[in-house]
Amino acid sequence: MKESAILVILIFCFLASGYSQAKFKVINGITKQPIKDQYCNIIQDNDTWVDIGNTDDQGIFKPDVSADSNKNYQLWISAEGYKPFKQDINLHSDKLVTVSIYPDSGFIKKVPNLVYSGCSSIYFGKYRPKTPNSIDDLPDSIKEKLVNHLVARLGYQFYLNLKLSGGQIVNLERLYIVEMNAKNYKWIPYSYYLCFSFQDVSKGIGLYTAQIVLDKNGNIVKEIQFPNIESNPEKANLISRESAITIAKNNNFDIAPGRISLEYDLAKGSLVWCFEKVTDDNGLSFSLETLIVDAHTGKILGTKKGSGIR
Repeated sequence: MKESAILVILIFCFLASGYSQAKFKVINGITKQPIKDQYCNIIQDNDTWVDIGNTDDQGIFKPDVSADSNKNYQLWISAEGYKPFKQDINLHSDKLVTVSIYPDSGFIKKVPNLVYSGCSSIYFGKYRPKTPNSIDDLPDSIKEKLVNHLVARLGYQFYLNLKLSGGQIVNLERLYIVEMNAKNYKWIPYSYYLCFSFQDVSKGIGLYTAQIVLDKNGNIVKEIQFPNIESNPEKANLISRESAITIAKNNNFDIAPGRISLEYDLAKGSLVWCFEKVTDDNGLSFSLETLIVDAHTGKILGTKKGSGIR
């Protein structure tokens, strides 16, 4: 009798936690062509990472997961140039499932003679925060407080030029459950890491991104990387990339292709054009010099030195 009970338990555990036989074929929703070498993620219960892998030459991804029938699973794909994809899946089925992902009409392709930047993200181990696609994805109270702050800092007209282009919404309670090591972090996790973007092709700005960090109540923890335009209206104006290049050349600073960036100088409270060049390179290590030009006035703010190891 005892042996029969143990056998029943073993059979139940086997059925409840069967190894995944699922297969997914990822295709372009417009052309219907397979997408190869594309990262695919398996998420458990919408916020816990369990697997990642690449599609093969036929666009097929086979998860490597021991699936628990008591859990829900999602396939999550974040492909450059495509709209984000997330869908509930059945890892216990051995049928090939075709997944269509669609090109993002708002995707900005990089072109020569423009500068681009992107927001970084925070790594939370197995925990996967939600990604907001627009400001309307924020809770109403957080959205209202954030918009009021941005308008008060940037002015309404400049605020209208911004777009929420990504970020992370962190459920702190779930973070500490899913990622046990989060309690040992040497830094404080917050609830909202939001990335705003700005574009002005006429000034040579393909995309400039700025992050702002909020706590769970919507209070500002880290200010957005834009000047306080409402208090300094002149900082709404920017000199172009080409004008900044002319200034650098007139000051005998050699321009290295691809080493021009637009950044925020926290100490100055201004955007700055940065021109970086290598001054020494022995194959193992290198030295850098960066010329910094105020992006509002064209004034040279100085140079800074740097180094690195290959």
